[in-house]
Amino acid sequence: VTDEVADYFPHLSLAPTEYWFSTLATLLLPGDAGFSHNDRLAFVAEYVLGFGLLCASNYAQRLSMILLALLRFEFRHFAAKHNPATLAWLQARKQHLGEDEARMHTA
Repeated sequence: VTDEVADYFPHLSLAPTEYWFSTLATLLLPGDAGFSHNDRLAFVAEYVLGFGLLCASNYAQRLSMILLALLRFEFRHFAAKHNPATLAWLQARKQHLGEDEARMHTA
């Protein structure tokens, strides 16, 4: 797994209404901050999307699809601003290679 994938989910914050879905009860061990023999129960809340949440990959995939759609839109908008010589070259490229292969980007 690359760093990009490993660091993707923590960049997606949870809505405050979803915090209770990601709160875990655990027992503190000797050496943990806040450990005492009388009170070992601790609650840990995740405020970002984590790998353990069932919906995490679905949300991340939907975000990725939106980002790619925005990127494609921007490239199409940029392609329309070329000068006539470049537009003629792009048109000839499209006729020779086909629509998908003639794009100046891959996303």
